[in-house]
Amino acid sequence: MQDDLGNITYEGPAIDDHEILTHLPDDFGSLIHQINGFILSHGVLHIRGACLDPSWHAIRTVMMGNLALHNLYPIIHPTDVPFGQDCVGDQFLLRDNLVHRLSAETGEIENLGLHLDDFIQSAVERPDEILIPQPLYNLESQGTVLNPGQLIMAYPPFCVKEASNKVSLKAIDAEELISFHAEFARQIADVPNGRKIRFITEP
Repeated sequence: MQDDLGNITYEGPAIDDHEILTHLPDDFGSLIHQINGFILSHGVLHIRGACLDPSWHAIRTVMMGNLALHNLYPIIHPTDVPFGQDCVGDQFLLRDNLVHRLSAETGEIENLGLHLDDFIQSAVERPDEILIPQPLYNLESQGTVLNPGQLIMAYPPFCVKEASNKVSLKAIDAEELISFHAEFARQIADVPNGRKIRFITEP
């Protein structure tokens, strides 16, 4: 499969977290044995790997570590496998052998109805249909390229009405954005649609 992955701009290190492999479904484990995670096209899609370092690439971090998604989002199950993310930090999970998308800003989840191989093939061949690559393209047009371990933060968040006018895009540490999104989703969880929210920025 590795030959069909398109423009790989980062490849994970050698497998050194063998214990985590026992918690992964066969299709994902098979992929990791071929290539221990990767980034496509400077951040269009990041697939995590079975490694201890760097932590932003380690699937352990978001399964069992300090950023375990099932602790950050009530909708995520401990048995879900958060194998990847797109450039804006939406998370992709394996649940019952199908790929689900977690909208990181809102905490909503969607079953994409795809198996892992089909999802990755679609991401390679038709990224605009299955991912959200436009913010990355916008940053690149301004001369900014995401480094491995970075994601794009949008302000205001894409899920608010004001974002339809204009958003500011910034490359930040991936783990920082995961924490921010989880806290934002927690704070707006009970806010009705259409209700105004106020952003308070620290000095």
